[in-house]
Amino acid sequence: MKKNKKLLIIAGALLAIGLLVLVLEKTNVINLYQNKTTPAIGPTQEEKQAVAEINADTKKNLIEVKAPDVDSKPDNTPANTTIELSAQQEANNSVTAFTKLPGYSSGSCKLTTTNGTRTNEQTANVIYQPEFSSCAGFSIPINELGKGLWNLNLSVTSNGNTQSKTISYEVK
Repeated sequence: MKKNKKLLIIAGALLAIGLLVLVLEKTNVINLYQNKTTPAIGPTQEEKQAVAEINADTKKNLIEVKAPDVDSKPDNTPANTTIELSAQQEANNSVTAFTKLPGYSSGSCKLTTTNGTRTNEQTANVIYQPEFSSCAGFSIPINELGKGLWNLNLSVTSNGNTQSKTISYEVK
């Protein structure tokens, strides 16, 4: 009878451990049964989605500037047409282009980025701000152009006049 009681206790303990492992596996606390798949070449769908979401958030943040009253906008002819362009490599494998457009209240921006023979073109509207306006936002995925010395050319058109600025930026 003592042996039967020990066997019953051992069987109960093993059953409890088995159930615990099953619950932990189902709740993804542990992963004993990993899927063995060959990694895909290039970004995964999840990575592409993450980049798209980051790009959308960046543009949304740049667009969400409180619009001033129509009467407070300056004349649409830029008085100071010195445009500024800078770039910054982001942790999400993209480069963000930053713009300052003093004197502009409306218009359109075109950013052409090249690395060797590879080119990326993006357009955006001028977003008016009292201190200085800016382009609605540019984010360039590094995998489109590759690493190296990029040339960024910004063209801003307002009232039929176009001003340009070109910079070089090294992507590492």
